[in-house]
Amino acid sequence: AHDSVPHCPDHGGEAIPTEPAEAAKRLASEFSGRRARVCHALERRSAEEFLELRDELAREGYRRLVVAGAVRTLDDVKPSEVADGGVRVDVVVDRSKLHESERGRLQEAIERAWARGKGVASVRVEREGGDGFDHRALARGLSCPQCARLFEAPRPGHFSYNHPLGACAECRGFGNKMA
Repeated sequence: AHDSVPHCPDHGGEAIPTEPAEAAKRLASEFSGRRARVCHALERRSAEEFLELRDELAREGYRRLVVAGAVRTLDDVKPSEVADGGVRVDVVVDRSKLHESERGRLQEAIERAWARGKGVASVRVEREGGDGFDHRALARGLSCPQCARLFEAPRPGHFSYNHPLGACAECRGFGNKMA
């Protein structure tokens, strides 16, 4: 269990421990010079709940939302748009240019996004050439660097077919499928 490394079943890459300082360093070096927006997802709410949340966000200094990929000011978003389940809505925590000198600011923005977004943040990084933004998910803890899928730290039970963590999902470790 101490030597094992989880791999993402979707991307095949190794899951890595992600902390704010490491995430900021990786983003600043990989996308140096590009503009970025650090965001967190807004949970689906009723129109009435959104009105209360909008006031809270304004008091805390948040002014922009990303609604279906478009950046809009908080006051321009109608509560009915947020209540619609088919539209992704993110709160913009910070906007900056990715650079080594801005790593502290980026780290702070990631920490704030994780605090409000239950450990998951999204970073929208400007594409080369400036024709739009790509979405990058970041999760706190042991996660896939591409999709932010979280993984539990490996334990000895993961490697035992007699333990619920390591048992086959179909036969539950008994070797025969239960009907």
